[in-house]
Amino acid sequence: MGNLSRIRLNQSVRTKVSTRVKIIRGAAVVSIMALLVFLSFFLYNTFVTTIDSRAGVNGKIAGSAKLSVIKNIVLTTTRNMNSVSLLDLGDEPSDSTITPCRINIGSSYLVISGGTATSPLFLTIDNDDPEALTQSPAGHVVSAGKYDKIRWNIGATAGNFEFPYWGSSSYMPLQMDISTAGIGEGNITVSSWYSPGNVEIPDSGYSMCGKESSAIDRFWKVDITGYTTNPKAVIRLFYDVDELDGIQEDILKAQKGDLAISCPWDPPTGSVNTLLKYVEVSSVSSSSVWILSNTYDPLPIELLYFTAKWKDAQNNAVALQWATSSETNNKIFEIQRSVDANNFYTIKTLEGAGNSNQIIVYTTTDSLPYKNIVSYYRLKQVDFNGDFTYSDVQFVNPSNVRSGLDISLYPNPASDHITLMLNSEVETDAVIKIFDGLGATVYNSQEHITTGTFIKQINLDQFNAGAYILQLTTAGNNVTQKQFLVNKGH
Repeated sequence: MGNLSRIRLNQSVRTKVSTRVKIIRGAAVVSIMALLVFLSFFLYNTFVTTIDSRAGVNGKIAGSAKLSVIKNIVLTTTRNMNSVSLLDLGDEPSDSTITPCRINIGSSYLVISGGTATSPLFLTIDNDDPEALTQSPAGHVVSAGKYDKIRWNIGATAGNFEFPYWGSSSYMPLQMDISTAGIGEGNITVSSWYSPGNVEIPDSGYSMCGKESSAIDRFWKVDITGYTTNPKAVIRLFYDVDELDGIQEDILKAQKGDLAISCPWDPPTGSVNTLLKYVEVSSVSSSSVWILSNTYDPLPIELLYFTAKWKDAQNNAVALQWATSSETNNKIFEIQRSVDANNFYTIKTLEGAGNSNQIIVYTTTDSLPYKNIVSYYRLKQVDFNGDFTYSDVQFVNPSNVRSGLDISLYPNPASDHITLMLNSEVETDAVIKIFDGLGATVYNSQEHITTGTFIKQINLDQFNAGAYILQLTTAGNNVTQKQFLVNKGH
């Protein structure tokens, strides 16, 4: 079992409910400072005590009164531990009429610091009462990083649970206002961390898609675990004005992380309260990552694919199709065409969906295509604020060039290599070329194809992730092309 340190507050009540605050440590050295931990009644003398978490040593501070104040507690771990160390705050009265104890962080703070990816640090509230952890008038929790977390064993309880975080300069909690209680003995774990320039991303796979200036400098992560049916809640993400990164308060919205798409953020949602300084999101019932962004310049659309091909056997038109899995602030798509893959001009414009988190398929036709030269196509996606992005480039061969051979590419998507396989009834020379998304030639090879099965393995170590076109041209000018994807992983 890993090294553990915890602070625990116990009090027996009518139903034997215990209230515990635990700090669970998985790294070698952790220092947690808890200043001014209130149980509601004041001791007028201030004292400082240090609990040394050595193996087998339990430091205990107990009060005989029903209500007491313990000030300036420093929990230090300066040695490796091989067992649990406990700091007990409070007594265990037998009086069944006593109200369950509550923990109040007074005019100071508790620091959680030192968690890592392999050994995260938790402040655990083992009490399902929404008032089990409170603060007044300026008490708060300082979380040093994304692996320093508050876990609340809420179980099947409804109510407004406040995770009392501090921002760069002000109090900015996260509230989980649970309207429908979960089923099961689950918990909610929250982490909130300041990230200038959004550098410290939540997890592998997340990115800001080149739009760091569109979001404030903070992330939130909410994990809902241990339930057979998750609770349903309104969440309020309070913000610090010193972390807005130049974004106006009145245009803030929340965006939820979604690793199923390459730019992993769903469209903006929620409503901002500039007086109380939070963004509220309804109907949250699953684990999620959150960021607050500029309503008019949020993180962008997710394009699933874009294709261009001859529409019929007569090659009188080119069919163009693309699909998005989500759209944010998307005004229009411009369909652009080129004869050299460098100089493009717009031939059509289609309206975008604005904001959407559903898959949308778009289709249109180039009714006057070039027929005797290669045509290149791309999409230009334009936001309402004028920002734009381009898709990868697709191309169609001249109408007098026919596909000659049936080829296969595997695996697809590929990572370090891809294998070309074809069956030929004749012996011929051929040229194999691979084009990247901009139409540039990134591979060129002369091959001699014999009758029967031809197999060629192509190394992809120097290829970047993205879409590519493999084109095989025989000596008789028969052209065959196949698209494949390169995925380098993370």
